[in-house]
Amino acid sequence: MNIRKIKGFCTAAKCGSFFKAADSIFMSQPAFSRMISSMEEELGCVLFERSRTETVLTDIGKQILPEMEQIVEHYERAAHIASVYTPVGEGNIIIGEFRFGWSDRSRELCAEWNCKNIGSPIKTQEVSGTSAFTSLRAGDIDFLHTMYTPTKFQPFLETIPAEPFRHCAYVSVGHKLAGREEVSLSDLKNEKFIFYERSQFPLMFERVTSACAEEGFIPTVVFETDNTSMMMNRVGTGEGIAVIPNFCRPLRGVVAIPIKEMPHEPSYWFWWKENTRPEVQQFVKYLQEKTFII
Repeated sequence: MNIRKIKGFCTAAKCGSFFKAADSIFMSQPAFSRMISSMEEELGCVLFERSRTETVLTDIGKQILPEMEQIVEHYERAAHIASVYTPVGEGNIIIGEFRFGWSDRSRELCAEWNCKNIGSPIKTQEVSGTSAFTSLRAGDIDFLHTMYTPTKFQPFLETIPAEPFRHCAYVSVGHKLAGREEVSLSDLKNEKFIFYERSQFPLMFERVTSACAEEGFIPTVVFETDNTSMMMNRVGTGEGIAVIPNFCRPLRGVVAIPIKEMPHEPSYWFWWKENTRPEVQQFVKYLQEKTFII
């Protein structure tokens, strides 16, 4: 039995619903139900009486609940003690790095920090899609710099504004639109689109498709990838166009054209509220001093 099962049990007892409990700890309801069933098998008893309208503790479940709550309390206390203890030489700040890259300003801030803070250097770790926020919650990384965040994570995050971005149409240098200083989405309605994978970057996908829908068309998506270089290579060979934020620098043979209907939008530095490591708080203070004013 692990702490995730125990926390799940306590959460379900409090919520009176497997669906609500699963949502609160970022699990699907079927997976949550299987987890509780596994816990019941380990203990050799039924913990909940299940029906379509409610989920309530059995008599044995009510007796077990206080013991499980104490386990969670002691575990969280131990985790806090461990989180604030940092052995010499292990005070790194870990920033999640998406494959589509960072803005120039963010790179400059990190380089400046590393020059001045030898004791707590910034390290990067590749992350992908919404799982990046799960890594943030787990403490595998300390910060994320990105544009969008899934709604379910928002109450648990702190933010600082970063450099604003703008969606651009990335086209090959031989494309008919390549010489434009700005394009409208309506200019792209007959184009083939190359997107970041919807499963990995759903909010970015929806931002572009909803903007296209407002202009009266649904983009024709011919290829999806989570690899920016692959995307730019396909754009460069004329297989399609990409509509993505201008954090990504065009490769040779590709140009980026700002989109009229998609003006500047903010990006943010995100970190988990409960991450109280001294190095993290120092970097937060540093970012606050360097805050990009939109």
